[in-house]
Amino acid sequence: MDWLSKKFNSPDSEGSPNDIGPERRFQIAEAAAIKLLEPGQPISRDVQSVLDFNAVLFIGNQSLNTNALRLRGRDYQAIGDLVYPGKSAVLNFLRVESQGYSINEKEKDVVTNRTIAKTADRHDGIYYATIGDLEEAGYTTYYAPVRTNGLHVRIVNTLITKVIEFPTMHEITLPEESLDNLRSAFVKLAVNK
Repeated sequence: MDWLSKKFNSPDSEGSPNDIGPERRFQIAEAAAIKLLEPGQPISRDVQSVLDFNAVLFIGNQSLNTNALRLRGRDYQAIGDLVYPGKSAVLNFLRVESQGYSINEKEKDVVTNRTIAKTADRHDGIYYATIGDLEEAGYTTYYAPVRTNGLHVRIVNTLITKVIEFPTMHEITLPEESLDNLRSAFVKLAVNK
């Protein structure tokens, strides 16, 4: 039983998971993640199966290209003890795979606001990838909660963790092939009105 089912199968629960909005669903998932995940650590397959957090949601442009996946600015900022730079994403709290890989406008707003602290606009695309597909592409997903987002993760290229102990802003230019592998791991979600 996963984190959302447990919430609605408890004696004091009312309704079902489908009866709640995306912000409340985020809050329930956030409470489970904070309780069970270790900040700064990779999300292991054991944790993925126990929590049913086996995928991430990523904000990108409408046609995700490798330029959007290059490291820049805040991608280099340490998050707690996690010093490796990487791209921000959020753990999949919406169960998009059970919704035909689509979300609605309210869900897009919550994902965008919680991940990059801005209002979603028509230029934003929402992408889905399993942690396993990211691993196959050469990336590790680290749990990296921030003050406004307890489901925040950082997607880090494994070359960075093997070669660089304390990366600085101008040290890292990932190979185009590596960025293309990351792009290929993501599936664009349809956004329904």
